[in-house]
Amino acid sequence: MKRVNLILITTFLLTSCVSTNKFSRFVKPKFENLTSETKVENSNITFDLSKLETIEDIVKSEKLKSQFIPAILFWQWENNIACQVSPQSVGEMFKSNFIHFSELLELSDKLGNKRLQIKIEEIPSSFVYANKGHTIIFIIAYTVSQLEAIYPENQDFTIKYELRENGQVKISEEIHITNRDIPVRNIWSSTGKFTRNYMEQFENNIKETAKETVDKIMARLTFID
Repeated sequence: MKRVNLILITTFLLTSCVSTNKFSRFVKPKFENLTSETKVENSNITFDLSKLETIEDIVKSEKLKSQFIPAILFWQWENNIACQVSPQSVGEMFKSNFIHFSELLELSDKLGNKRLQIKIEEIPSSFVYANKGHTIIFIIAYTVSQLEAIYPENQDFTIKYELRENGQVKISEEIHITNRDIPVRNIWSSTGKFTRNYMEQFENNIKETAKETVDKIMARLTFID
């Protein structure tokens, strides 16, 4: 009886589906403090986020697939959730980090009396949570196979920027950076902690993208008189 109870408890814990609302609550904290009023101390740098999609909430999660087969000797489950963070919110995260690195690397000094306008065309903002597996129950034992992971969508980062001086366009170019996010598999953590760790990766990659963008623009400025 104890063995049977252990099998049932283990399988129940593994197959317990995370709801879309609960998953959204794991993701939201990274973005709740971001606003469209991100302070730009360098008046010669402006941002345009109008190309980015606006959604009703900061995070939108939708069930892609939910399946549970509780047979006598074989249990199988699959739970997939598509999650989209508001592209506008991710844009604000990029903007905040761009400002930080532009000050740290003294981009303003490089600009002089020139004006820089940055228009974000595309930004990574979506990923898929997957939890699937099965349990095979034998007479004296059982086996469990499970995969819990988060997969980034195929979205890259694209901006267009213009450098103007005395009203004239000196540079008009596009920067394209491949999405740094990679699939991550949960080994030991709870779903909540695992998701929050993924969001740490997500935020760090936005920071790295912002720094790389500043570096690319500064390198380009060296060729301008």
